Amino acid sequence: MSEVSLPENLYWKDGKIWFSIRHNGRRIQKSSGSNLIDVAKAKRNATIAKLERGELSGGDPDRVRVNALLDDYLRSLEIPKRNYTSEYHYTVTKQVDAHVRPFFGEYRAVKVRPNMLLDYQRKRLLEGASQNTINHELGYLRTAFNLAVACEKFLRNAVPDFVKCGAIVRSAAKQGVRQGIITPEQLQRLLPELPRHLRAMAEFCWWTGVRKKEARFLRWRQVDFERLRFKLLKGETKGGNEETLPLFKVVADILQRHKQWHDEFVPDSQWVFGNPDGSQVKGFDSYWKSACLRAGLASVVEDKAGKKRIKPHVRFHDTRRSAATQLHIDYGMSLDDVKAITRHQTDEIAIQYIKRESKIEHVRRTVDAAMSGVTEDRTVDPTIPDQLHKIASMHKDGLLTDREFAAAKAKVLGIVTTTGYDSGYEKQNAPETGSAMPAST
Repeated sequence: MSEVSLPENLYWKDGKIWFSIRHNGRRIQKSSGSNLIDVAKAKRNATIAKLERGELSGGDPDRVRVNALLDDYLRSLEIPKRNYTSEYHYTVTKQVDAHVRPFFGEYRAVKVRPNMLLDYQRKRLLEGASQNTINHELGYLRTAFNLAVACEKFLRNAVPDFVKCGAIVRSAAKQGVRQGIITPEQLQRLLPELPRHLRAMAEFCWWTGVRKKEARFLRWRQVDFERLRFKLLKGETKGGNEETLPLFKVVADILQRHKQWHDEFVPDSQWVFGNPDGSQVKGFDSYWKSACLRAGLASVVEDKAGKKRIKPHVRFHDTRRSAATQLHIDYGMSLDDVKAITRHQTDEIAIQYIKRESKIEHVRRTVDAAMSGVTEDRTVDPTIPDQLHKIASMHKDGLLTDREFAAAKAKVLGIVTTTGYDSGYEKQNAPETGSAMPAST
């Protein structure tokens, strides 16, 4: 068939009629797949209508797959930004590759509609994921779409509304706020079960409220034992800012004892909480879960697939809430001072990290002490941590029964003077050495 002349915006190519249109300043060329003028016009008009409705973005982006958008997003995290650290990039990549990419990756981006988002939500809920976790995962996908829009690879009205369709539930963020803390008793049971190089890290975070990822990046040159302060470097904190925090005396003692072990076994390592081979600590979830199980702070559960896994009753991040709670409740620090330590920007978030039950218990003790004419002694005996550690060692070695152990611990913690409880445990050889533990009632 000879190629006849065509109306404007239509042209011949490889025996087929193509059309050329402009949209948002971009030239779009497509094949009609036919050599009939009427068919080509109909195809052109249908394409223009889809562009106006936002069903197409024009050109190659219409054929781009979600995998490409996710790749662009993950590459953007490699660029140094205020809130993006290498650890954040690792965490996001792990979640995207494990869940988001397998479900959405091979679809064309324009095909991702609300019903598909809801299917993903249902799938993850059946797998046991919380709505907060799903919010994070779909949030990564939404950010990938928004990045494509910013780079003019996608149209804004082609991005599905993740919130309006119910796939992302904003209220879940508040409903799912974890309130758990690690009590002094739990910490005392947990520390002996952790590997030697992780014990000091757990204690350090329990006292200071430093995040696990921030503690992993702590180097000895950032710790000032003379001025009793330590520094978190720019780009290694959650906010990306450099932070200087106080080094409590009890924490300085923990680090000094840990440094003796460090100087003996890994003297060339720059990391405060490094591995036994001197390398930086990476993930240690398996160590934590196993230690919790041995300490009686975890249970073995069966997931949807019938696979058994360890479910810890306490998480490492609970050390951060523990620090905020004891600083505010046990040591009477103001909320503003607590925010300076935890580095929360708002009172609302800081309050979420202070366990309400601890406040109630503190009020009860204060009122009972006032009514009985006994003033609660809040002075911290510096020997208490060492005493507790030795008592725990004696109990573990079988030198103390459970009852004697509870009574001895109550006496050391001052429960005798606070509540009138008589431990009945009188030993002449008071404990003298050991690991730092909190003076909390």
